[in-house]
Amino acid sequence: MILTDANPSDLALVLAHTHALWGDGLSGSEYEEFITTLMASDWAKEGRYRFLMARENEGQPIVAAVKLYRFRARLAGVPIEVGGVGAVFTMPDHRRRGVAAAMLARVHELMAARGDAASI
Repeated sequence: MILTDANPSDLALVLAHTHALWGDGLSGSEYEEFITTLMASDWAKEGRYRFLMARENEGQPIVAAVKLYRFRARLAGVPIEVGGVGAVFTMPDHRRRGVAAAMLARVHELMAARGDAASI
């Protein structure tokens, strides 16, 4: 499984599928503007928000997508970095094949590699 940051064409495809799920009353264009604004934010540039696309292999179509967050927390008074997973989505033609599970395994590898102490 290969995870890459969303590019505009990837984003348009996934948002067209997820708008009804997570658009919260926004029109399609408002939903896309909201996500692209978030992706361009200082918060995202600091590595605290990523919209990742999953492909089974390089050059193949998107099979799933996930949002990856990072925030600071305290555990027993000690500051830690925590990874967060959100908006897990599998393309309809790829459901019930273990795609989301494989993607989440890769996401947890990414969080561990960047030093996150925990994930939610």
